[in-house]
Amino acid sequence: MIKNFSQYLIEEEREVYFTFGRMNPPTIGHGKVMDMLAKKSGKSDYKVFVSQSQDAKKNPLSYSDKIKHTRKMFPKHARNIMVDKSVKTAINAMVALHDQGYQSVTMVVGDDRITEFDVLLKKYNGAQARHGFYNFKSIKVVSAGKRDPDSAGIEGMSASKQRENASNNDFVSFSQGVPKTMSNPDTRKLFNDVRKGMGLKEASEFRNHLELETVSETREKFVQGELFEVGDIVVIKESEEVATISVLGANYVIVETNDGKKMRKWLESVELISEDVTQKQLNDLEKFGDRLLKKFNIDIEFTRHFADRMNDTRNSPAIKVTELQRLFKKIAKNKGKGIKQHGDAEAVLKDMQSDLNLPVVVNYKDGEFEMVNKTIMRKKGFKTSSPVIQYEGQDPDIKDREGTQPARYHKGLAKSTKAKRDAHFKAKKDGPAPGDANAKTKPSKYTKSFKDMYDEDCWDGYKQVGVKKKGGKTVPDCVAEENSQGINEGFMDTVKSKTINKKQYQHALMTLKNLLTRKSDENNLTHSTEYYAQKVAKSYSGMDTKVLHRMLGNWKP
Repeated sequence: MIKNFSQYLIEEEREVYFTFGRMNPPTIGHGKVMDMLAKKSGKSDYKVFVSQSQDAKKNPLSYSDKIKHTRKMFPKHARNIMVDKSVKTAINAMVALHDQGYQSVTMVVGDDRITEFDVLLKKYNGAQARHGFYNFKSIKVVSAGKRDPDSAGIEGMSASKQRENASNNDFVSFSQGVPKTMSNPDTRKLFNDVRKGMGLKEASEFRNHLELETVSETREKFVQGELFEVGDIVVIKESEEVATISVLGANYVIVETNDGKKMRKWLESVELISEDVTQKQLNDLEKFGDRLLKKFNIDIEFTRHFADRMNDTRNSPAIKVTELQRLFKKIAKNKGKGIKQHGDAEAVLKDMQSDLNLPVVVNYKDGEFEMVNKTIMRKKGFKTSSPVIQYEGQDPDIKDREGTQPARYHKGLAKSTKAKRDAHFKAKKDGPAPGDANAKTKPSKYTKSFKDMYDEDCWDGYKQVGVKKKGGKTVPDCVAEENSQGINEGFMDTVKSKTINKKQYQHALMTLKNLLTRKSDENNLTHSTEYYAQKVAKSYSGMDTKVLHRMLGNWKP
């Protein structure tokens, strides 16, 4: 049937506003986002979608509990908080809204995520993909404010702070993060649901402050050297500043912040940083790098997901903030030359000592170089088509020679041998380098490091059984070392996943073993091996946790 003009007019005017958030748990900050969403929508529809992710660390609430608590917390928006299990991402929300007949859509997000979602949502408009299909006449992404309530920070209340309050059994601080209109019983229920989701016991007594260890117990651990060491990175609880311990006193420590400020703190007022790098730590790191490189007109920026990649379980060992501090010091020592040579281009910063690789975008404007750190990974033999900027401590005896002369390749050698060794490396000659102790049988660890630098060593899960010619060049002949990793071939044949191959399971197993070993060495093996297997498996799309755990078998760190 032909539609009349009024029907066409109604369809043309159908516009919807929406937001998508983790809200784990919901806070007064999320309420402000909803208020802004309702305000911006005017007479148009607005909808609130929440994520369905659930884990003990960052997403303790189940999807149903999250919906229930969010509606109780913000009753005036209750009807607009949607229950739709098909919507697991912002893209899924776009598909659902398109299926509902909307022609124009506006997403309301935190100020720092506008560009990210604007690119993402428009990328798939009119494109058939595995997530479904949508085709809007207009797509806009607007700001709900400068602060994202799902992120960490010191301004206002955030979901990360609320999880911390629940973990510390600090009900009073937790209650400050919910609206005053929410009843005390409902707040207690939310508090205990968060604790339950984190694997903690429900609280029956709601104390007015965080309970700390007694002074005597804390002091005893400190005296025995079990609490802090010089060089430890800690968080100052009162200000949430990140600092480094420089002096151990009788019952106190002296810490130094990234901006050079020194302070004396009681033992209970600081705590070691968490295993995962937080956004607050990255913010402090950015300030540290900016202060260090300011005289070279270099400004450092981190993308929103840089912290996620730092915390990726495939980085073995885990990446520490102190490693990036050392890298920025190396950049400063080189007067930022490598950065300035790649203005308005992409490049990869490579720390040779730590095997860190940082793909960056260098923007030049008004005499200043902005270095945007897109991602990070710890990987030997990292390959890229972008220019590589290598940073390594130089040997003082031959530092003036052209190119790089990493100190570790020349340690303990005479100056004349260093020069010959450097010439050998630059010529990329086969065989042992001058100075190799066991030249007739195998290259030294320094020659091996050089091979790593030039991507001439075997990759993870493979071992060298000789050399071969490839492209007119002598390269290592690498074969899979499945049996040496304790992987049962018959068992691996049972893996039927279409999205994961055996090599990826092998890599995941090595990552799991490294994680367990590190945890054991740090006396921090607080969960079952199955828990850590699940954590590693999540880093691989489609990987079966049970399969990975069975592959581990009876192995112990």
